[in-house]
Amino acid sequence: KDVVKLEVAVAAATPNPSELSVDEPVIMNPTLQNLVDQAKEDLADRLTIPVTEIDLLEARHVVWPDGSLGCPQPGMQDIQVLTPGYLILFEANGIQFEYHAGERGTIYCKNPRPPVSGTPLDQ
Repeated sequence: KDVVKLEVAVAAATPNPSELSVDEPVIMNPTLQNLVDQAKEDLADRLTIPVTEIDLLEARHVVWPDGSLGCPQPGMQDIQVLTPGYLILFEANGIQFEYHAGERGTIYCKNPRPPVSGTPLDQ
């Protein structure tokens, strides 16, 4: 009897999948929203597709291990200091694309390095 009661309680508490929407807007701070918009426009230009064909998978505040924002460039000497910024992840045409952002804007990162572990999510 207890198992049946638990199953009924779980079923009653579980939302109907048809009521769930993955298209509901995500509330972001204005700075992050601006960076996401910039990165999305850049990716649309790179792929020559409309921005509507690009899905945002993730956008969060992180701390990068250095001034390269996790996107080191050959021949560049980046400042070796923890740097606050953002990680922005898109998907288009079945492929994921990663952008890193800081106070100077967004960078498309072909060979990204991860942010410092344990950094906070966007606040």
